[in-house]
Amino acid sequence: MEKLDFLNPYFLGPYGENDAIFEKIITELFRDHIYWRRNFHPEDIPPISTMATYDTDYNQFIGRMRQELHKLTAQLKSSVPSYHPRYVGHMVSDMLMPGLIAQLVTTLYNPNNVNSETAPVTIKLELDVGLQLARMFGFNTENTKEPIAWGHLTSGGTTANYEGLLNFKAAKFYPLPLKAAVDAVGFKMSVLEGLPLPATKLDIASMTHWELLNLSIDEVLALEKHCLSEIDKQPDRALASRFRKCVADNRIESLGLVSFSNKYWSGELPVIMVPVTAHYSWEKAMKFLGFGSAQIIKIPIDDHMRMDSAMLDKALAEAFGKKQPVLAVIGVLGSTEFGTIDPIHEIVVLRDKWHSKGLHFSIHVDAAWGGYISTVFRDGNGEMIPRKAIRKEFTFFPSEELYSAFDALSEVDSITVDPHKMGFLPFGVGAFVARNRSITRLFSLKAPYVFDDGSGEGGDQASIECEVLGSDAERVREQRRSEEKLYSQFGQWIVEGSKPGSVAAAAYVSHAVLPLDHNNMGRIIAQTILSCEYFYEAFQKIKLDLKDKVHLVMPIEPDTNLVAIMFNPIGNRDAATMNRYSYRVYEHFKVDATRPVQDKHFLGTHTLLYRSNLGSPYAIKICRELNIDEQSFRLGDESGINMDEKASDHLFVLRHTTMNPWLRVETNGKNYIDKYFEYLKAVLLKELV
Repeated sequence: MEKLDFLNPYFLGPYGENDAIFEKIITELFRDHIYWRRNFHPEDIPPISTMATYDTDYNQFIGRMRQELHKLTAQLKSSVPSYHPRYVGHMVSDMLMPGLIAQLVTTLYNPNNVNSETAPVTIKLELDVGLQLARMFGFNTENTKEPIAWGHLTSGGTTANYEGLLNFKAAKFYPLPLKAAVDAVGFKMSVLEGLPLPATKLDIASMTHWELLNLSIDEVLALEKHCLSEIDKQPDRALASRFRKCVADNRIESLGLVSFSNKYWSGELPVIMVPVTAHYSWEKAMKFLGFGSAQIIKIPIDDHMRMDSAMLDKALAEAFGKKQPVLAVIGVLGSTEFGTIDPIHEIVVLRDKWHSKGLHFSIHVDAAWGGYISTVFRDGNGEMIPRKAIRKEFTFFPSEELYSAFDALSEVDSITVDPHKMGFLPFGVGAFVARNRSITRLFSLKAPYVFDDGSGEGGDQASIECEVLGSDAERVREQRRSEEKLYSQFGQWIVEGSKPGSVAAAAYVSHAVLPLDHNNMGRIIAQTILSCEYFYEAFQKIKLDLKDKVHLVMPIEPDTNLVAIMFNPIGNRDAATMNRYSYRVYEHFKVDATRPVQDKHFLGTHTLLYRSNLGSPYAIKICRELNIDEQSFRLGDESGINMDEKASDHLFVLRHTTMNPWLRVETNGKNYIDKYFEYLKAVLLKELV
């Protein structure tokens, strides 16, 4: 087993072992902040008099404040001790000390990352973090090549998922009003030579609505740039103004979904395709966008809880046959319940296959949980490490399928990742990363009182695009000007407005201290996967120990560092009875707000495996492994409760996250995983009575 001493300086520690250095640094930086305050126009007389501390009202307020803060900290002692290796529940663990300190200290400065006037320092840090994450996924971030990626932070993964769909919506429907404007102003557009378009799509005037709805993001951006360039060459400047206004007035963002669809097509509404394991935020996102949750096509999963690519191919064929636009296919890189990795590489292959047939969809990867696992796969230059070299460190990880999925991330359109999960940062900090930065041209909001840069342009959305100039040096200079404009008017390119710069500082400092590669952040992530492998092997031992008492089943072999287990008493054949037994066991691990948290030996979470999400072969397989009557695990009615006392539409699953890096550290002669299974064994036997 690898020695874990290298982890010692990274975290505050389960027992606060690094309290002295933490307090020293915090105190130093707090004093530095105070000196900063005192040296901003020191000639001013301080508004708070030195005599204020003798006032009765002053001291009464200080007394009330201290009392409430002490009450707060007393209540917080009932919080979930997610920092400790006895916590094996949700996707949370101890926080990296550099990020935690950076966030606490930056909060004193209270920057608002909406534009460079309110956050001249942290807004640049945020965009640098976006580039760090982009390189972690294999996207291009160099100014000498296109497309150039970009990314930024959000309040969480849900918001990042929203932004992905908003960008896809803007790109999907933009060509329709663009063609309408060409027709309306009577402008004869030249053929689109030199653009990344099929030969059949070189003349926008002859393209059908269906063809316009099935361009890739790169093709849409190239088309838009070409049209604007052509119109700007015309001597009649009013023509260009009318053209731009016509485009803006007829976009879906202006007309709304109903008016836009009535005007441009009368066929099927656009859909997104997600695996049945997808996070609930995708349903919220479709409601948020106005398409409705009915426009979500849920793709079945295979027997490893991954999206079934054959079923995805079938759903795409059906959409093509009905001429139904597909806005996006969502792949999940680390599902919430089981941490499984969808076959991103196969989704990419299907995108290319169907694009050649005339049906295009964008690909977004929801890597809120699994995104940082990319650090295990990439070296300091951002290149993929050969699978054979990675395999030397692990017993099972990574399979060929997993390696291919991570390798394909560089070919998708956008990715969600949560630094507050496996980035070991404080809540809440998610991130959105896009392969092509120019997508921001199609999604912006002007607010001159916030975003006016003094140029009179009021935040012209086209200005972010790099012009293809005569030399590399000129092009790099233009890129830098584009970046400065992005910094100054940042809030208009994203979903959120005001947001804290402190989380950007946390992510930036954390990534600076532990770069996002195999030898740095990847070394921590590797420990979580090694702990999962150890957990898997320890499970096999307890399974044998209890084979005469309890059926223990792991419904899937873990892909990453989430692991699920199920158990059924020997002799029981009823799904509902099994669930009741499982819930009694779970009570020993459940957070209970009415009891001191110290009463729990270990803390965990659970999930439910619904029959409706499983194919019949896999449902039968699980039942046989648990020795459950297949007829007792069946679909219910819409309420989900039309069951007799022996049947159920779901199976109870005890869910574990091996995210804490200290799980395999020995204490009193045993590591925490061994202690956990020793305790679980006792609980399983106790609840048999």
